This record gives sequence, structure tokens and C-alpha cells, in this order.
Amino acid sequence: METNSLNETNDSLPNVRLHDVDCRILMQRYELGNRIRLQLIAIDDEVPYACATVNVPGVELAADEILIKDWSENQGVLAALVAAGVIKDTGRTVPTGRTEANVAKLLI
Repeated sequence: METNSLNETNDSLPNVRLHDVDCRILMQRYELGNRIRLQLIAIDDEVPYACATVNVPGVELAADEILIKDWSENQGVLAALVAAGVIKDTGRTVPTGRTEANVAKLLI
């Protein structure tokens, strides 16, 4: 998965707490489709902790919408991003193989 960086260190983005780990947000773009990708980086050791988004080519989204990966090890990421004011849950989902991704409006 290749990405284009939008910001390497952007202090204006809020921190997110996921599974008792404080994270900063690294905002990038997926190469395929040029959609926003949100990577959560653990603040204490600067190690990637979770990729909060998923890219599903062919799914139509508004310019300010992203797909949230809220399953498996990412369970809880949707609520954490909503609580941090990063996204708004639209209540819509799209199929991603065996599960579904949540469509969210990006607020940052």
C-alpha cells in the first residue's frame, strides 16, 4: 500500500486514545483513488499503532468522507475518532469482503 503524506507532524490534529494507548494522527492519501488515510501513531514510542481507515476502490464517497476500519484489532476506533472530534459517523456502511466499513465524515 503506497501512500502520499499530507502531514508528517501536524500539531493541530487532535490526539486519539485507542485501547488505552494515546496516539497522534498521521494523515496521508492512498495512492489508489487518492483518498484520505488515517494512521494512528503511539505517542510514547512513535510506532504505528493502527490504520484507522480502509480503501475500497469503486465505492463512491463524498470528498469529505472516509471508510473506517472498526473490526478485529481496530474494534473501537470509530468511537475513539468520534470522541476526539476527528470524524462524524454517518450511520452508513459498505461491504469490504467478510465485514463492513463505516462511512464517516472527516471533520479535521
